[in-house]
Amino acid sequence: VENEFIFELFGPADEELFERFDRATADYSLQLSIESHDEDVRKRVGKFATSNEELERTLSQALDHGCNKIDLFFMVGLPEQTYDDAVG
Repeated sequence: VENEFIFELFGPADEELFERFDRATADYSLQLSIESHDEDVRKRVGKFATSNEELERTLSQALDHGCNKIDLFFMVGLPEQTYDDAVG
């Protein structure tokens, strides 16, 4: 397909998914709403509740399989998020 596709993820993905994206289109990007860099904050609010290591693996696999851009979305002021959580 000769269009750019934007796929949004709300959790980690495995390599098979990115292989499928790569076969389906030559031009795709990802958007991930991870909300916070802090694993504990993500777990408390139930958003992208996975480890940073798993998140990095997902991003790496996407780039290895033809993803040309990744947008990460963060929020400040999440429930139970402290100032220290927000500024890291």
